[in-house]
Amino acid sequence: MSAPSAPTSRSAALPRDPLLGLPLRHTVRDAVARALRRAVASGALPAPDDAAALDALVAGIEVEIPGNRDHGDYASNIAMKGSKVLKRAPAQIAAAIAAELTAEASERMHGGGGALGPIAHAEVAGPGFLNLRLRAGLLADHLDAIVRAPLAWGHLAVTAGAPAYRVNIEFVSANPTGPLTVGNARGAFVGDLLSRVLEAAGQDVTREYYFNDFGEQVRRLGESVIALRDGVAVAENGYKGDYVGELAAVIPPDVATRAAAAPKRSGEIDAEGYDGTVADDEIAVIGRWASERIRAGIESSLAVLGVEFDVWRSEGSLYTEGFVDRAIGKLREGNWLEEREGALWFKSTAFGDDKDRVIRKSSGAYTYFGSDLGYIVEKFSRGHDRLIYVWGQDHHGTVARLRNAGEALGFDKESVEMLLVAWVRFVRDGVEMSMSKRAGTFITLDELLEEIGVDAARWYFASRSATTAIDFDIEAAKAKSSDNPVYYAQYAHARMCSILRKAAAESLTPADAIGSLLDDHTSPEAKLARAIVRLPEVVEDSATHHETQGVTTYATELATAFSAFYRDAKVVDAGAAKLSSQRLRLVAAAATSLAAALRLLGISAPAEM
Repeated sequence: MSAPSAPTSRSAALPRDPLLGLPLRHTVRDAVARALRRAVASGALPAPDDAAALDALVAGIEVEIPGNRDHGDYASNIAMKGSKVLKRAPAQIAAAIAAELTAEASERMHGGGGALGPIAHAEVAGPGFLNLRLRAGLLADHLDAIVRAPLAWGHLAVTAGAPAYRVNIEFVSANPTGPLTVGNARGAFVGDLLSRVLEAAGQDVTREYYFNDFGEQVRRLGESVIALRDGVAVAENGYKGDYVGELAAVIPPDVATRAAAAPKRSGEIDAEGYDGTVADDEIAVIGRWASERIRAGIESSLAVLGVEFDVWRSEGSLYTEGFVDRAIGKLREGNWLEEREGALWFKSTAFGDDKDRVIRKSSGAYTYFGSDLGYIVEKFSRGHDRLIYVWGQDHHGTVARLRNAGEALGFDKESVEMLLVAWVRFVRDGVEMSMSKRAGTFITLDELLEEIGVDAARWYFASRSATTAIDFDIEAAKAKSSDNPVYYAQYAHARMCSILRKAAAESLTPADAIGSLLDDHTSPEAKLARAIVRLPEVVEDSATHHETQGVTTYATELATAFSAFYRDAKVVDAGAAKLSSQRLRLVAAAATSLAAALRLLGISAPAEM
């Protein structure tokens, strides 16, 4: 088990080209803000009575991609939002902003100082929408930068004024009482995918697995292993899978000796919580050994999936290292504890909870809530700014009390976040596959990955909202056809690579620059270029909303845009070497961007299929 360590960013060393580290819409929004301020300064628009009102209006500028791309590359409704502040009709405000944007582009294109503005054309539509068309040269600059620094593409630089968090994401955390099943799979995918997009957005992420090493379920595992070792029937509430018999057959001599020497505890044991003596129990010795062996197997299974944890944290260590005591001490200082009927209670109702919560029972054993309190303190003690828990929907009742506890402990309530992952119903040929770990009737994650492959599994979960219940159709997921979206995206990347290889065989190489290839915004080349440069925006949205389906949508849309381009434009043409080289530059940028999107999902980008 690796010890907790300071988080490190997996993307910190990537080069930061200003064209690559910032979504284009930020550049567009800044241009609109400049134009609005200039229109007010010139008198084209009246200055608000309160200067702060203008600042607030500028700060609220939003730009988005219009539903109909024929209307422009971006659109903004700032004119309608600013009508009350500026005391003008939205159409008048939009016209003034459009005029300033056009003037900026014209001035700079005709010898003005500074860099060229991002907007080639701005027009007013409807009641006051502002439709914006990007400058072709700006698109070309981005494509050139992508080809120059392919590994940096898709990773955002943390911009001035934006927070750079140290984020702890705890996910999976299945009790090590059996192999990792497909029932736990969604949490693994969601946690890893979320970690990836947050890292790509410039956050410093630590992946963490939290496991129970002393509770009731571990004791039942120990009892089950001992029963099979001794040749007796497993209790009704015990674990009966084949793996339990396999564990019983390989108990190491030193573990067997330690277990035999342990006292045979009499009376009822409160196995739910920690009491400081469980480790002396024979059942606990065997249970802890079995659970650790299972935990190592879980780690191996997750490695096959491409999921690696920075920290494996045991529940028992929170007590032995004093973090539960520290948490209780902090709550006492805040007068958030109460002794009642021999038990220790957290005054959760003071924070709006429906009832107070027991931390330590009258038996002296701590509840799982005690562990949760210590874990919050332990995580923040390592310097994390935000804690994200990826849990199943059955933890719904835990959310409020854990966030309340975080607040009572003196931490920002908003810094403790729970993402509740919806259930998955696995089906084959329309028939649900029933699973029970205790009964031994389950499908392991290893079996699922062996049948459908890591890439298909990752795509399936990434393309669906984590909070929506889904049916996972195993046969559809492993289909090798264009109807399978992951296969479609991977095939597009392979085709891009094939084109570049074919061109090289004919002594054609990508041009050093795109040049004027994108001047006609209606051309297949320009449409593909606009699809390519959207990736940073997709990353930003995914990180903001803690969702990844936008990345799979982007990969599909890029593959579709490339197919349309390849259908309408001859790329490898020795008779038109210059045009061919420029188009090859575009293909290289498309391949880089599609590979970056797939890499963000943890999916391979094959060069041939």
